[in-house]
Amino acid sequence: MENRLLSDIGRTGTKVIMNGRIVTENNVIDDGVIIVRGDRIKALGCRYGINVPAGAEIIDAKGNLVCPGFIDIHCHGGGGFLFKDNADAALKAHLRHGTTSVLATLSYHMTDNEYIETFQKLEKVIKTDYGKQCIGVNMEGPYLNPRYGADTSKVRAIKAEDYERVYEAGRKLIRIWTFAPELDGAKDFAAFLKSKNIIQSAGHSEADHETVNEFIKNGLRLGCHLMNAMGFPPPFVFKGAIREVGIAEALLWDDDTYVEVIPDSKGVHVRPLMLKLILKLKGVNRVVAISDAFLAGALKDLEYIKDEKGLEYVPDEGDLYYNGLNQLCGSRLSMDYAIRNMMNHTGIGFVDAFKIGALNAAALLGMDDEIGSIREGKKANIIIADEKMNVKNVILEGRRVQLSGL
Repeated sequence: MENRLLSDIGRTGTKVIMNGRIVTENNVIDDGVIIVRGDRIKALGCRYGINVPAGAEIIDAKGNLVCPGFIDIHCHGGGGFLFKDNADAALKAHLRHGTTSVLATLSYHMTDNEYIETFQKLEKVIKTDYGKQCIGVNMEGPYLNPRYGADTSKVRAIKAEDYERVYEAGRKLIRIWTFAPELDGAKDFAAFLKSKNIIQSAGHSEADHETVNEFIKNGLRLGCHLMNAMGFPPPFVFKGAIREVGIAEALLWDDDTYVEVIPDSKGVHVRPLMLKLILKLKGVNRVVAISDAFLAGALKDLEYIKDEKGLEYVPDEGDLYYNGLNQLCGSRLSMDYAIRNMMNHTGIGFVDAFKIGALNAAALLGMDDEIGSIREGKKANIIIADEKMNVKNVILEGRRVQLSGL
């Protein structure tokens, strides 16, 4: 992605978005106006309550939704590339779909040296105009239970000398780190993460609920892709009569932890009824939609079809992404599809959809004063989309993205 893909007027000039339905944290403002000056939202409200500055660049939303840019905290790549191989192309692909903030997610398939090399690449990307879309790194492993996940041949035991070395290389970037709480050394690792203000995330795990509860008391704040790569603690006794309680139930029970969900079109990752149950138990403020996209995330030119209920979806856009071992491995999603699917599966409205697609992630990261919603004083990360989440315009920190060039 080149800097010419971003308009220059956003650096100092004023933009006015008009004739849109503004999705705020609490309601939808019909016939709304947003004034953007530089990289910030300066004012917003109903058309008749806002004075439009003379000489401003006018952006006509044409009656579409005007929403906060999506935030994807769990995304491995897109547009045919992983972040470790080509962060430029992956960011470009997701920006086209309205994701204005991304945690580049580094998986358990990588070696420590690959982590360190990727940190160095990302530090260079973040310094560019478009690179500000990348707000850090999510470490998914490598300290995971080898029983859970696709190709876990590179997961490894928790050793202080290893994670301290990786941390030192990525200390400016790492925001979230996922591990399995039942592993030897997990308590010391969690204490280390807490001391470094890194968000503790539990996943790829069969920890019992007592173990998870203890970690929650000591700083665990996130459940990695709930209902995926999660098992029951051994010995697992079912025999037609007993369903054990494990990590998923512990995360659902706790009121303060956040949980990720992957809402694909057919409910492969999380069944629609389960998505409804998660919302009922956790509440709309503690659920974070993610893409978990790999190489094929945020693809171009996907054709819509209708399912047996008449709902439109993109074939395979968020469904099975198999590795060579015939295992579920991430998705082909981008956040616009994920949020449309979430709305289709659960019946939530636009305000709650953008909490799940943006604001909750910002709150988890402690960045909700800057990003995640449309509010005066926040960064002007804004998208214009129709009711089916088809993205028409993207503004990144006050600068219009030339979507035709992506």
